[in-house]
Amino acid sequence: MASLKEQAITQGVFKSFSVVGADARTYLHSQLTCDLLGEFDYSKGLLLEPDGKLIDILHLFPIEGGIEVVASSQSIEEVANRLRRFLLRTKATVGEIADVSLYLDGDLELAISPQSGEDLPLDEGELLALRLINGDVARGHDYQEALFPNALIDIDRYVSFTKGCYVGQEYVERTHSRGATAPKNLGLFASTSAVKGPILQGESEVGATLVGMDLLAVDMRDELKSALKEKFGSYDYLFFGIYSRKLQAAHSSDVAIQDEVKPLTAANESGELIEVYRLS
Repeated sequence: MASLKEQAITQGVFKSFSVVGADARTYLHSQLTCDLLGEFDYSKGLLLEPDGKLIDILHLFPIEGGIEVVASSQSIEEVANRLRRFLLRTKATVGEIADVSLYLDGDLELAISPQSGEDLPLDEGELLALRLINGDVARGHDYQEALFPNALIDIDRYVSFTKGCYVGQEYVERTHSRGATAPKNLGLFASTSAVKGPILQGESEVGATLVGMDLLAVDMRDELKSALKEKFGSYDYLFFGIYSRKLQAAHSSDVAIQDEVKPLTAANESGELIEVYRLS
């Protein structure tokens, strides 16, 4: 496996650091929402504040003697400093922040080393496509404000509800066990034209577009194109959005209510309102 420094090409979205030492795995296991004690090639977990607010989604790769931690370039220093702060009587060290090249593995997930010598690192457009496919967001790129983890598209992909304690667990477990939703929720949306700004339902503002992709303008490898088409159909534009609980339910069993539900709209580049399709 090539070292991170040997294959480092900055993409601007992610950076990384290593956590190594005899206690590296058990320490990260106690700090993050995912289970890191078993064998894995790649895992995702959340680093939370004590009150349950999300600092960032972390992408985790086992390396010799520890784990490589990949996070948003906007949050990487905060993540590293937080993990250093609680290294009390722990046989582990948090390394320096470095650039990282991310590759596509066979399961349409991230990897930090190429699967073959002919593979190329993901460029920023392909990386956004992959994050849209998987519903992964990066702080500072897809959202700015602090989020609660239960607002994520699929929290079960990041949180183990059978592991032991971790920072912020009380909020996550309480919300999950009660079947509650966060005040605002992230979602995936699609449209036939580029949109920006607030998402409307009738005259009510129910959300906002966060970051989008013009699929026709991105040159990406065939497996990513196929995965996008399989998941989202033939839309030309995809984007992350955030919506509030003011959103009218479009899946009510009451036909009368269904008929009253207004479509979602947002402004295109000309300022005209066009229909937007909620995908998750």
